[in-house]
Amino acid sequence: MPQYRLYFLSAATGSIQHFEQFEAADDDDAIALIDHHLGDQPLELWTGGRRVGQFESALALSGIASAGLWTDRTQAQASQTRRLFQF
Repeated sequence: MPQYRLYFLSAATGSIQHFEQFEAADDDDAIALIDHHLGDQPLELWTGGRRVGQFESALALSGIASAGLWTDRTQAQASQTRRLFQF
């Protein structure tokens, strides 16, 4: 199974405060596993040298993250997704 790293970033500086490493079957499973970490600080999810996604703290507070909008990577919704996350 692929290895993933979830980076916890400083909201003020964007620097890495700490990270957690875990395994998941694919990107969607990895995102589902980090759902409980969404909260007061920005996060980045990586596998190897590829960033899977960047999750801003405001989304978790608004409930948008729970709606699963970040898992949809289709071309038709790419502009909407980019406004929510920086892929």
